[in-house]
Amino acid sequence: MLIGNKSDLESIRAVSNEGGRSLRRLKVCFSMETSALDSTNENTAFEMVIRDIYSSMSRKHSTLTLTKRKVQRSFFNLWEL
Repeated sequence: MLIGNKSDLESIRAVSNEGGRSLRRLKVCFSMETSALDSTNENTAFEMVIRDIYSSMSRKHSTLTLTKRKVQRSFFNLWEL
């Protein structure tokens, strides 16, 4: 995720608009511009970061739960032999 702040200061931007769009098109990362000066996209950017963290943590938890179940089943199957 690439979030650029100070979108109102175009003359000193480190990543061009086209650079952000290219990353988005290549699905390398999500990009968005924000500006605290006029409150552009501040809430949206915050919500996107939180959603991304939640989604990532949910996937990790789901994988860990499935792995734990497989290990438990394997362990109990040994006792049945």
